[in-house]
Amino acid sequence: MDILAFDCAANTVSAAFWRDGEILDEQYLNLPYGHSETLMPMIARILSNLEIKLCALDYIAATTGPGSYTSMRVGASTAKSLSHATGIPIIKVPTLDALAYNMCMMKDTLIVPVIDARRDCVYTCFYLSDGEVLRKLTDCAAMPNSCATDTANRLREEHRLSDVVFLGNPPKTLQVKEHGFLLAPPNNSFLRASSVAHLARLYMKENLADYENFEVMYLRREDSR
Repeated sequence: MDILAFDCAANTVSAAFWRDGEILDEQYLNLPYGHSETLMPMIARILSNLEIKLCALDYIAATTGPGSYTSMRVGASTAKSLSHATGIPIIKVPTLDALAYNMCMMKDTLIVPVIDARRDCVYTCFYLSDGEVLRKLTDCAAMPNSCATDTANRLREEHRLSDVVFLGNPPKTLQVKEHGFLLAPPNNSFLRASSVAHLARLYMKENLADYENFEVMYLRREDSR
């Protein structure tokens, strides 16, 4: 089974090719701009490197947000266009799920992926992992920084967890280390399309869409981004 996965919901742009449990190629760029100019060439390079035609794919996997309004529109339009042109179904993967998957090897740890939502707020969700599978403790939400740290402390106590690890692009005002929380290392901090691809195989039965019904999750109204 062949899956082309990609994400550009926040600062990063990433695309990857997954075949039968193995990532054969991944391209990644950490820039807060230019997603509309970089995503499709990135996809084209992967297909060219592997000598695979787009129409030969089994699935396209794309993140559904939350994230930057403009960036999510780029990702959504790319997924819908590719699906429309080929008839290939889209597997929808929530952005925060894919980000949290970077740290799914952590047990007895609260995993908190965050995306800067500006105005002293973050998009976030709270997870536990058994070392392979994530368990979502809350819904995805946009919340003030203080609410995010308060919720992390409450869930740590409720579940008697040893650590809390934040990852993504938390704003400095979130004060992760000042609250005694861990910050994931740089290689695990930003969303990778390889994580999108690995989750896609788990979500394909319940999260299938086509170019007509693929939708993204904004959580907040459009801002200046």
